[in-house]
Amino acid sequence: MALDIKKMIADSFLELCEKKPVSKITVKDISERTELSRKTFYNHFHDKNDLIQYCYEDRIVPAWKIEASDSELDAWNLEWLRNMRRYKKFMKSACLIDEPNSLKNYILNYRSIDIWWYQRLKKEPLTEELKLCIDYHGGGYRYMIIEWVLTDMKISEDVLCNLIKRSRRIVTEEFFKENDH
Repeated sequence: MALDIKKMIADSFLELCEKKPVSKITVKDISERTELSRKTFYNHFHDKNDLIQYCYEDRIVPAWKIEASDSELDAWNLEWLRNMRRYKKFMKSACLIDEPNSLKNYILNYRSIDIWWYQRLKKEPLTEELKLCIDYHGGGYRYMIIEWVLTDMKISEDVLCNLIKRSRRIVTEEFFKENDH
């Protein structure tokens, strides 16, 4: 079986995140822990933010089924939030970094899934007005999740998932009803 160098680097990085903040971890720290050269790190990742996004996508974000139902979306959201809790120190520390290529900005700017989801429900092209509303409310969900992470996940994943579900239902009912007239 071939070694998966990216996963090896990610594993070491996440272990380091349990001991110190992401902002304090250097490529040198990761290289020493993995016993790989800096060059090997840079052969697999553009920079530390690239590694952070890889860890987020690989460990936090569950696999997505393109034809997911509403209940499957709810289960996906719950798994996503539970994975965030599992990697709580990594998530909080990474979301505290405020740079253009940071995890926080990566999460906040991940909009295409929202438009895709509502487009699928509507079964016809969305108006620009509706896309703007979906973008606004989707951004609200993402900010709510970032706040949840930054405030030490004080409420359960189930409660947060239900808040997201209720908000999504309000958007679906109100905006689709309004635009059908």
